[in-house]
Amino acid sequence: MDRIGLQTLKAEMLADSRIMRDAYTKATQRFARAEEVAYEDCAHQLCRLYNAFEQAGLRLAKAFENHIDNDEGWHTAQAVDCFPALLQAFVAAIEKQLPAQ
Repeated sequence: MDRIGLQTLKAEMLADSRIMRDAYTKATQRFARAEEVAYEDCAHQLCRLYNAFEQAGLRLAKAFENHIDNDEGWHTAQAVDCFPALLQAFVAAIEKQLPAQ
């Protein structure tokens, strides 16, 4: 991946993280209100949090050529079981892109 690709990925991941932070903050606030309608909004915010986290994971996988062509497989138990190996692959790919120190 070239420098522009990394900059684009960084910007997209930062945008995803802002959504995650906003959703977490709102979910926490809604839950603290202890009202039925607030619990419903809390659930909505947790869905936003999950979706942003999932999008960030897919974005990383596609950026480092770990193609996930079958998006349905993302939610399977096998996909969850292989997460540590996938994370190690991401770290290795990122380390290859970093300039030598």
